[in-house]
Amino acid sequence: MMTPKELFLELLKPDGKPDRQLVQYEALQMLLGDPINRWLHEGRRPGARIVDRWGTTIDWPADHPGSMPIVNDENKVIKDITRWRDYVHAPDILANCSDPEAWAACRAKLREKAGDERLTTGFMGTGIFEQCHFLMTFADVLTGLYDHPQEMHELIDYITEYRLTYVKHLIDNLQPEVIFSHDDWGTKDALFMKPDMWREFFKEPYRRFYGYIRSRGVIAIHHADSFLEPIVDDMAEIGIQCWQGVLPENNIPKLQRQLGGRMILMGGIGAAIDRADAGEEEIRTYVRNALNKYCPGGYFIPCLTNGGPRAVYDHIYPFIDDEIKKYNQEYHLPRYNTEAPGRVTPVVIGPAVAPSAAAAAGAGTAAASITIVDAAASPASAAAQQDPAAASVGAAILAALSEALAANDTANLAVRLGSAAIRAMGGAAVDVPTANAPTDGAQPSSAAAQPSSAEAQLSPASEALLDRVSDALQSGSVSQTVSAVKYALDAGLSAQDILTGGLVRGMNILGEDFSAGEVFVPEMLRSAKCMSAATDILKPLLVSETGGKSVGRVCLGTVRGDLHDIGKNLVKIMMEGAGLEVIDLGCDVSAETFIQTAIDRNCDIIACSTLLTTSMGEIERVVQLAIDTGIRDKVRIMIGGAPVTQEYCDKVGADVYTADAAAAARAAVKLLS
Repeated sequence: MMTPKELFLELLKPDGKPDRQLVQYEALQMLLGDPINRWLHEGRRPGARIVDRWGTTIDWPADHPGSMPIVNDENKVIKDITRWRDYVHAPDILANCSDPEAWAACRAKLREKAGDERLTTGFMGTGIFEQCHFLMTFADVLTGLYDHPQEMHELIDYITEYRLTYVKHLIDNLQPEVIFSHDDWGTKDALFMKPDMWREFFKEPYRRFYGYIRSRGVIAIHHADSFLEPIVDDMAEIGIQCWQGVLPENNIPKLQRQLGGRMILMGGIGAAIDRADAGEEEIRTYVRNALNKYCPGGYFIPCLTNGGPRAVYDHIYPFIDDEIKKYNQEYHLPRYNTEAPGRVTPVVIGPAVAPSAAAAAGAGTAAASITIVDAAASPASAAAQQDPAAASVGAAILAALSEALAANDTANLAVRLGSAAIRAMGGAAVDVPTANAPTDGAQPSSAAAQPSSAEAQLSPASEALLDRVSDALQSGSVSQTVSAVKYALDAGLSAQDILTGGLVRGMNILGEDFSAGEVFVPEMLRSAKCMSAATDILKPLLVSETGGKSVGRVCLGTVRGDLHDIGKNLVKIMMEGAGLEVIDLGCDVSAETFIQTAIDRNCDIIACSTLLTTSMGEIERVVQLAIDTGIRDKVRIMIGGAPVTQEYCDKVGADVYTADAAAAARAAVKLLS
């Protein structure tokens, strides 16, 4: 039997023939305590808040699994991107991390632990993109790519030179066989930016970085627990040999066919099971479904998508390891996956969950393709539960598939399934509809998207003015948006018509495109600035026209124990764009604060976000506290974030789960309509 090291090396060969599946990180012996990492992370410990070697504030809550940057307008390192050189000073690794005795001790320790069966692995956290948003706010970085491209290129080149100095020193002194480098480039559903923008700013710096690693004869592994389907070919091209952290939201079987062994995919077991309440049966079922789905495609290493050999909850890991070992003890025939290209939902386990009232109202997002993961489950997929149109289409497709299999006639199967889908949609377009993109004749997914009676009676000239406002906002130009709004006001349009028919319509279009993966975070942030500037002009007029009433009031926050705010901020942007008043409670918000704010400010909706499984319990506390204080029947509770699912929403008794910011805004408006 091959050793783990031999197995990994076999996977790197185009014609490799591994004799079993690797068990998570068993081939990699990683060292986190080398002299560079110790110096860069000095002072990081649970309960501590420090300023790191770059000047970034780093916080590690006592009950949190790790540290994270705290970057806001007050403490950000780069105050002005046009003068970034005045603020940014890279840590001097050579002057502070060159003790030969310390390195010799680390080399000996690493080699002893690795033995002959594992690859010695050096670790590098905080990649080029991540370092940018450690130095200034996430919004500053993404809008800077548009507004200050030259300065951003210069800053990225500076960070790249630092990373090259770092990795050279690490390879020279630790002499590893593998470099494991972190840099997240997206959320679980999309890249942070357009693929071409990633290529413009980050592809060549990373070609230099991974090119250097490869030139030293070292294996290059990149960690990113993100949706990266649009750039996987680029990743292989620039020298990445293994992508670790492959979320199940990526269509892994499709990527296996697409890459053809050019890059190992390592992951597939998502955070959905890395929970305190996850039981053995649930974990084993989830893992076995993932193994059955992904292993036959080859060049795959099953593991948790976390960026290191660990789970947040200690009881999770042994069950995953054991299930992979059991899989290896069985004989597996080759299997061909015939899934259509496109984004798929993660592995679903157990019987289908009955839709909640909120899901039935259309709060969720339908998947773009259908994956059968449990023959015992109801024909309704998780996506179909959230959208009635998707339910009928899904049922028709599954019925057609069952008929074909029963008749042992799978020739022209794609045509048969496509025809079934078209018939279910009444002969509409071939594309399967999603909850975010209704087909002709379907009801819009947001009440805000429907024209008011006044708007419907506008003249063609007025409609043209509103189109100009909408287009300007979508372009991300503050000056053009302000100009279009003022021009419309001078032409006699009401502030309300401009808001709903121009600005909100523009944000709705962007929201639909964002959900479809055609617009990304930078465009949303730039349009949010346009929205803010325009509403500053309209607010005084809106008060006189409407009495200052909004669609409704939302208190929004990231729950206690979690300091991530990117997703929350996007939800705020989209909700405000839909006409909702949003009270932003920030991050690390307790259940008591959510409830008291809802009472004091007479909120219609409580919206809770989390990116961590360790913080999900606080959502349940919010729901329970709303019951205990007697406001549960007066307030709707919305939840979202990477580890959150519709099943979890149903379990804790929240009203609505949505997968992205645009869907959250639409659902909120629908709840209050």
